[in-house]
Amino acid sequence: MLPCGPLEQIDAAVAAGFQTVGLRLLPVMTTDVAIMEDPALMRAIAERIGQTGLSVLDVEVVRVNPSLDVSGVLPVLDFASELGARWLAVTADRSDDYRPAEEPALVRKLAETADAAAERGLGVMLEFMVFRGVATLEDAVRIVSAVDRPNMRICLDVLHLFRSGGGVDSLRKLDSSLLACVQLNDAPIAPPDDVQREARYDRLLPGRGELPLRELLDALPAEIPLAIEVPAESAESADKRARDAMQAFTELMQ
Repeated sequence: MLPCGPLEQIDAAVAAGFQTVGLRLLPVMTTDVAIMEDPALMRAIAERIGQTGLSVLDVEVVRVNPSLDVSGVLPVLDFASELGARWLAVTADRSDDYRPAEEPALVRKLAETADAAAERGLGVMLEFMVFRGVATLEDAVRIVSAVDRPNMRICLDVLHLFRSGGGVDSLRKLDSSLLACVQLNDAPIAPPDDVQREARYDRLLPGRGELPLRELLDALPAEIPLAIEVPAESAESADKRARDAMQAFTELMQ
């Protein structure tokens, strides 16, 4: 539903029948709201979450690298805890900036972040992306296993799974206890020339593309939380996009 504001997002999610929402507390795009810089908005978000009964699956997004000052993440964790969020979503640096030799330092920073999150009742989920240093499911498994914290898991975005060379067989071989959630979306089987642009602007609603989503769902345990992650350029309202997302999800699950 972005780039709408967080209160509009919450209201649209409730109206469409969603049970939970993910909130972008730290801006990624120029159109994102800098929530953590606005105490009044933070209070309004907490109040609206309480009023609606909506839960918060995750907050995003922290770029974790060997130079991360974890103390700077603590206010995000504090607010996420206040909202009752389950997970902090993190990613690695872009592939051009990622240094494999620094991976042990990255693991230490992730462990430090996971420990701080655990003190506040949260988990940390690492999302892999083909254009980042942690690019594949195998990369994420290796790093999460090295972090070795019970609250450290993997966020699996369907588009990134397929665009990085993975697929349904990858999930069948995976220890599902490593997963925090699965983000559903769809796309043509053939990747575009610019996979980063596709990820940010050109995804399709689940079931509206060519990815084998039903087979993928069959490979997952029933208890894995499912989210819809479909950023796209659209002039439609947040309410309309939320309703369309719920309709697509309902059809996929029938």
